[in-house]
Amino acid sequence: MSPATELRRMAVVPREGYFCNDGRGWQSHWTGRGNALAWPWPTTLAGALRSAWGRKDEERLGRTYTREDWLALAGEIRLGTALPLRRSWRGSRRGREAWGREHLAWPAPADALAVDEGGQRQVVALRPRPLARAFGAESGVLGRDESAATDLLWLPLPDREIQLGKPAREPAWWSDARFRLWLRGAKLGPADPEDAFDFPRRFQVHVRIDPGTQTAEEHFLYAHDQ
Repeated sequence: MSPATELRRMAVVPREGYFCNDGRGWQSHWTGRGNALAWPWPTTLAGALRSAWGRKDEERLGRTYTREDWLALAGEIRLGTALPLRRSWRGSRRGREAWGREHLAWPAPADALAVDEGGQRQVVALRPRPLARAFGAESGVLGRDESAATDLLWLPLPDREIQLGKPAREPAWWSDARFRLWLRGAKLGPADPEDAFDFPRRFQVHVRIDPGTQTAEEHFLYAHDQ
């Protein structure tokens, strides 16, 4: 980072629901449904920040940015580390509360397995173990064909003895407090909705607009998650 670089922490807070396409076209699925990302690409966030900054600067200057202005701004504003934030609108004094670490949200760890054991929800850690050792046999291949390469594979298995069954569904996002408990190896049980959650999504359908008449075209629909 050069001495002239100024680091600012900013929060991008959408006023409405947003949709970030994964880059595939509408015709990539037979239903014509778009594929939404769980979290926008860094380039999308960088573009949103530059647009907001440029629009504000246009108001200050009293003129519209030229193409050269936008290109120059793209080189001046760069995105650093981007982290999801979450807080209750009702408990945040209508958005005037400062953002803090307690508002961080993390993707649920891929090595966390939620199981219902003895009628209680538990979260156990998955640890890699050799295939043969996992099944307690000299060869881990299930079948008549033996493969030395397959025997060398490792499987993610619970780090302690549990009654194996169908895994329970764990929400896709964790709070910062729950994530730090997991990193410290603490035993996790059922999560409070404030500690394990999913960002709300809805299915939205649109009609295609004819650019010549600015009216809806019959029999042309597309949909996406928002």
